[in-house]
Amino acid sequence: MRASTLLLPVVASLLAPAQSQPGAAASPADFRSIELRGGGVVTVRHGATRRVRVGGESSGRPIRSEGEELVIERCSRPCPRGHRIEVEIVTPEISRLAVADGGLIQLVGEFPSQAAVAASVSSGGTIDMRSLGAARLSATVSDGGRILANPGGAMTAAVSDGGNITYWGEAAVTSSVRRGGVVVKGAAADLRAPIARLDPPLPPLTALPPVPAVTRLPHGEE
Repeated sequence: MRASTLLLPVVASLLAPAQSQPGAAASPADFRSIELRGGGVVTVRHGATRRVRVGGESSGRPIRSEGEELVIERCSRPCPRGHRIEVEIVTPEISRLAVADGGLIQLVGEFPSQAAVAASVSSGGTIDMRSLGAARLSATVSDGGRILANPGGAMTAAVSDGGNITYWGEAAVTSSVRRGGVVVKGAAADLRAPIARLDPPLPPLTALPPVPAVTRLPHGEE
């Protein structure tokens, strides 16, 4: 059933600490890390007060707090066909962003510079953090996916088993690529381009050869 879009403050009733971490002492209102699992779209904006708005389709409780981490899981069990989830988050600071198994975390608007940020994508998905400056950025992609970043100081970038890290600016970059993938500097014209414009075009389909006509033999012949 389609859930109506609600503006929800980050309170304990919405973001109860995960059962797997009963000893977590951090308040849900103190999250600094955002992780998306299993697909969906998460839009993050800067603001003085943390807020979360959930839209799209709801399946169980898709958002929970694990210590200082806000975890967004598209479905707690196999998703029904066509299921989607959209989340908007307002936060004054970010220390970590992560996407696993597809989906998009995108930062919009301007963020003040952060001292240190870690970003990771595994098994597909995208983190678009071009509007967030970080004095130190650690970016990791494994098994496919991509990170778009505009670090303000130094960046450590690592790609393994396929994936893409594209960066802008004049940061000092230390990079490593293992078993496929790329770390590359983006074109200046693409720094503020819409994310959809940066999606690689699909290759054209290969034309199949025509099926030869079947010659029917006269009755009685083989």
